[in-house]
Amino acid sequence: MENKNTQRVGTTARRNTVNNASELFVRFNLSMLNAYDMVLVREKYGIAGWGIVLYIMKCLLERHTDCRAPLSIVPEIAYVCHKSKRTILQLICDFPALFEIE
Repeated sequence: MENKNTQRVGTTARRNTVNNASELFVRFNLSMLNAYDMVLVREKYGIAGWGIVLYIMKCLLERHTDCRAPLSIVPEIAYVCHKSKRTILQLICDFPALFEIE
């Protein structure tokens, strides 16, 4: 059998996404990803906790509500992240520098 999905040497892979002017573009930089609070999240909750924080930030950005959301979205985040609601709320409360609860 022959693999027909190989890329020729010297060619550049094309991006399959279409950039719309209405799409939100966020660039993460290393200083944000390596910030002290993110290091603490990794130490306490592991890489899964770090990923949960990034997912929460993604949810807040996608909702177009000035990065605010009611706590009623916690069950949705917990479901997607395969964690309990209690774990998500604990993570949010443990790091007030990352998230603010009003």
